[in-house]
Amino acid sequence: EADAADAAEVAVIAPLLAPLRADLAMREAYLDAVAAGTAPPPPPSPTLPLPVYAVGGAADAAVDAASLQRWAALGSGGGGCTQLPGGHFYLHSRLGGPSLA
Repeated sequence: EADAADAAEVAVIAPLLAPLRADLAMREAYLDAVAAGTAPPPPPSPTLPLPVYAVGGAADAAVDAASLQRWAALGSGGGGCTQLPGGHFYLHSRLGGPSLA
């Protein structure tokens, strides 16, 4: 059973690795450009023609309420933000899954 579960997990995660690696490489290149002073200016807001509603865990040390508000501000309005009990993986723990932290 464990081997089948592991194989299923790999089948789900494997297709995500290449895009994730590309995103991380792009982030590193951007941070290098910021450090060198050659990064382009950020785009004007709002950048999305739809409302953005940001949800986070109240005990998340990495994403605070101000960060959620900045995410919500990227939309055209009508969105917002809220914090629910828990940490960064608040939703996963609320659904009874194993801890990811």
